[in-house]
Amino acid sequence: MSFAFYGHTLLSRFHRQEERQKETTELEVESDSHEVHEVHDDANSGFLITCLLRRPQLDLQGTKPLHYTRNVHLFNGAGNRDHRALGTKYNLKDRGPDPNYEVISTHFLQANTTIPVPTVAQEGTEKSRHFTMVERVPGVPLEKIWSSMPQSAREELARCTAEYLGQLRSFQSETMGSVDGSPLYCGFLFPGKGSEGCQVPHGPLKTAEELWRELEKSLDMNSLDVPLAVRVRLRDCMSDPAPWTFIHGDLTSCNIMVDPTAYELTGIIDWERSGYFPVW
Repeated sequence: MSFAFYGHTLLSRFHRQEERQKETTELEVESDSHEVHEVHDDANSGFLITCLLRRPQLDLQGTKPLHYTRNVHLFNGAGNRDHRALGTKYNLKDRGPDPNYEVISTHFLQANTTIPVPTVAQEGTEKSRHFTMVERVPGVPLEKIWSSMPQSAREELARCTAEYLGQLRSFQSETMGSVDGSPLYCGFLFPGKGSEGCQVPHGPLKTAEELWRELEKSLDMNSLDVPLAVRVRLRDCMSDPAPWTFIHGDLTSCNIMVDPTAYELTGIIDWERSGYFPVW
């Protein structure tokens, strides 16, 4: 069936619909409706496309408008990575080429602590990109409700968070690295330009001197203009990093989930940068 004939059939149906309902409904055209831009064979096509875009979609009987409700939503994107909500139960993380240890770390924490962490439903790698699907932790990020929380609830939440951090810090290692002994990728401790710091492996390291050499190498590699006097002072002030202690790696108020009614901590999320770091 040609596009022109198909369009003419639909157009006639629209006119019958108008005669029955005596009203016009405009269809909102979204950015992903790209197929219409691919048909420009003749003058009629442009007219037909215009008509089609300005009328509601119809079911097969041509009697009821069809409406699609999105169930996949982008809620966090940065660079070549993004997080999407799949319905109400799952989140899908596309971490791009950046290595991360979220899966291995959450399995370790579920086996050895009482810290509420996301349950991994599926994970895998395709064309050098890392994908992880996790069950959604209930609640909202702490940053969204902190200002409206009563002081007593804040204090109780702080106490609960401190108790969980105490569990984390009970895990120590002889070297700096991930939970399985692999190198760490950390743009916070080892600065880089943009997201580059998260893509460079560091460790395993054992001594303060090894750590300092890695820090200096990171500064030089990224052409960060830190004066020699500042470097000397920093090295003199840097305390012994041992024992290397397990930490979250990005524990901010957006990664602490809280019940917005009871103000109880429901989970700590995003463990991809976790591992054994300097005790300080």
